[in-house]
Amino acid sequence: MQLNNDIILSICSFILDLGELIKLELLSVHHKELIRKNKWNTFHVRIKSEEMLLNMLSFHTFLKLDLSETNVSLGRIQVFLN
Repeated sequence: MQLNNDIILSICSFILDLGELIKLELLSVHHKELIRKNKWNTFHVRIKSEEMLLNMLSFHTFLKLDLSETNVSLGRIQVFLN
């Protein structure tokens, strides 16, 4: 099963559009969990609101978040994470 997971994650890493990655969660519960638990460093996610930030921090692990278009502070992020 691990080999299948590695193949799926490798394929997903070549997807350039974040929306397409999110759509792949609809394939199955297994795909959804796999996509949500993986730490994605291939996507640069531009956060535009606190609601979007909360959603990303609650369900996904994106390592590159761009908060330049928001007024969200580091303290607020720490509150979301705790």
